[in-house]
Amino acid sequence: MFVMQKKGAAVIDLEFAREALCRCVAKGDRSGISTCLQYLAAYTANGTTTTRQVQDEIETVLRRFCYMAVLNGEDAGRARGLTEFYLDSIRRCEKRSDMLVLFESCAEMFSAMMSANRASLGSEEDFRECKAYIQERLTEELGLEAVAAHYGYH
Repeated sequence: MFVMQKKGAAVIDLEFAREALCRCVAKGDRSGISTCLQYLAAYTANGTTTTRQVQDEIETVLRRFCYMAVLNGEDAGRARGLTEFYLDSIRRCEKRSDMLVLFESCAEMFSAMMSANRASLGSEEDFRECKAYIQERLTEELGLEAVAAHYGYH
């Protein structure tokens, strides 16, 4: 297990930082994403981490972003395509700082993608109202189009 430390900060477990980054991406917490990436930058700057190790760590997290996005309703092909685009770009980087800039861009892109999918799904209250509407009409012949139209969807 890798351990990293930001100057003047407590020692942070890399696995913990990875999990925190994934939570921030899923929630759309841009300041949290930035903080997690600062820890990753400090970890990669310690002089003992090879470029390949940095790429491997980034690849692990990017694949996790892809998985999270698909679970969140994103098209699997689109999520995989975006992941592969960023991985190819990161593999071509010679500087760690360039890798981290691309990684941050990718984290923000996946975060925005998941936020957009959450917004398009509607709120929890919308789902409760829809469920109640359907339960009140269980004896009626009720199609998806009718329920959607009732709530202004198509």
